Amino acid sequence: MSNEILYKLSVIIPVYNIEEYIERCVESVLAQDYPNFEVILVDDGSQDNSGKLCDLLSEKYSLVRVIHKPNGGQSEARNIGIEDAKGDYIIFIDGDDFIDQYMFSDLMKYCNTDKYDLVGCHHKDDYDGKIINSNRQVIDFDSNGIEALKLLLEGKLIPGTACAKIIKKSLLSNIRFPVGKTYEDVYFTTEILLNVKIAHFTTKAYYHYWHRSNSTTTEKYSEKSWDIIDAYKFSYDRIMEIAPQLKKQILFRLYWAHFVVLDRMLMSEYESDLEKRNCLVKYLKRNFGNIIKCNYFSRGRKILAMALMINLTFYKLLLSRGLKKRAVNK
Repeated sequence: MSNEILYKLSVIIPVYNIEEYIERCVESVLAQDYPNFEVILVDDGSQDNSGKLCDLLSEKYSLVRVIHKPNGGQSEARNIGIEDAKGDYIIFIDGDDFIDQYMFSDLMKYCNTDKYDLVGCHHKDDYDGKIINSNRQVIDFDSNGIEALKLLLEGKLIPGTACAKIIKKSLLSNIRFPVGKTYEDVYFTTEILLNVKIAHFTTKAYYHYWHRSNSTTTEKYSEKSWDIIDAYKFSYDRIMEIAPQLKKQILFRLYWAHFVVLDRMLMSEYESDLEKRNCLVKYLKRNFGNIIKCNYFSRGRKILAMALMINLTFYKLLLSRGLKKRAVNK
């Protein structure tokens, strides 16, 4: 056992106005039984007490160090963490989330074989302590990067988040998060998986994804909502360049992204930009045939697509009813 390789893991945690959660996050990391890791807290110009709490944690624990920077967004904070990381592998954890105690030891045992570029797990959706999807059947499997990207796009077995994935640092030599964009994980995971030779995944959920009402993933319509379409357009271009066999899967996500923006626009009663709304409607109507044939869309979503072909008012009526029943989440 004395000759066992124990590669160092750099834990990068962006911090912005999360004074209620950051201590819980860091404590969950420090409770890990894996012996070789560091914690990098990147305070992204927090306006509450988050920065001070980061300093206190750094003073208290030798494994923790802090970088303070002007506010530039999560992508910039993560990128700075990558530059500062001393580890052989990197993991990103959002500062309002937390992890189970044996996550690092259970996942790093695969990294320590020198076989894998990436090792990933699943997450639990945590709504103020109420955990959703916690009874998932545990499946462990190896995959090349392109097959993993296929599963991710299909919504099977592999979550799309950049978190809950341990990544070999050498893989990140030319890959960074896009600054100034939301849905940055789409860009990042696309690039990473297109460059992964072999990865290991488990559907066991070690990562607690904490849902807050004001997080960017639950926001109502804004101009930033269009970033999700930009993100999947980027993915489409990269996939068609390197892995065109995934065309069906990335088109599904591109259609889905247009539905997301249209739904947010309609549910937010946003009527000030009819031209943009009409562009979304025309795009979805133009691709109606492909949407109906796509096996990845739910029956509820296909019914909505048919309603849209009739008129937008009918679509909005069914959408509002469907959202109340949580029937058209896909």
